[in-house]
Amino acid sequence: MALPATSTIRVDRRSVGWHVYGDPAGRPLLFVHGWGMRLTGYRRALDMLARSGWAVHACDLPGFGRSDPLPMRHSSLSGYAELVAAAHQVGPLGGQPVPVVGHSFGAGIAARAAAMDLTTFAALLLICPVGGAGSSVWSWLSLAKGMVLEVNQELAIRATDSVTAVLRHPLPLSLSAYAAKTADLTGELTTLHRRDVPAHLVLADRDAIVPAGRLRTAPSASTRVVAGNHGWMLRNPVEFVATADRLLTAA
Repeated sequence: MALPATSTIRVDRRSVGWHVYGDPAGRPLLFVHGWGMRLTGYRRALDMLARSGWAVHACDLPGFGRSDPLPMRHSSLSGYAELVAAAHQVGPLGGQPVPVVGHSFGAGIAARAAAMDLTTFAALLLICPVGGAGSSVWSWLSLAKGMVLEVNQELAIRATDSVTAVLRHPLPLSLSAYAAKTADLTGELTTLHRRDVPAHLVLADRDAIVPAGRLRTAPSASTRVVAGNHGWMLRNPVEFVATADRLLTAA
C-alpha cells in the first residue's frame, strides 16, 4: 500500500492534517473518519477506493493525527461540521462539489455540514452513521455492551487512538464524544431529502456501537442494510468500494 500524500493546511488559524490517497488527478472524493480513530485504521479501505480511480481526500478530525483540537465551546457536531466544511473550502479541493463519504461520527459531520449549507457536496454516502443510539441511560449501557461485542482489530486501533487523544485533549474530545453518542440526524436527512441532495445510508445489521434506530425510517435517497457490524467498511473493503463506486459515480 502506497503512503498517502500528507500535508498540513490552516483553517481558522488551526492546523489541520490533510491526506490524499491515490492519483490526485483521479475523481475527487472527500472522506470523513469516525470519532476516536485516525485515518491509519482506514488505510486498507481507502487505498482500495483510490485504486478504483478515486482521488480520496481526507482530513484529520480535531484532536487526532495532525489536527489541533477545537476549543470546548466548539466541540460539538456543528463545530466539527464547520471545521470540515472550512477545510473543504480552503484545502486542495477548493470547495468543489465533490461526493463525500462519512463513517460513524464522520457521517454525522458530513450530513450536518450539508444540511447547514456550510459547503456543497454532490452526494453523501453515510456508513453506520451516528444518530440512532439515543441518549437514555439504557443506550449508554447498550453502548458499553456493544463495545465488548465488537472487540476486534479495528476496535483495538480505535481504543488506542481514543485513549491517546483524550489524554492529550481530555475536555474537548470528551464533549465531542458525547455529541457523537447523542446526535440525531433525522432533521438533517429530512432537509437533504427536501433539497434533492442524494444521501445514501449504509446500515450494518449487527452494529452494536451505533444501532440504526430511527435512521431506518429516516427520509433519504436510499438505505441499504449490510451484513456486519460498526466496522463493516474496515472488514469488508471490497464490498465498501463496490458500494461507493455504484452510489457515487453518477455524482
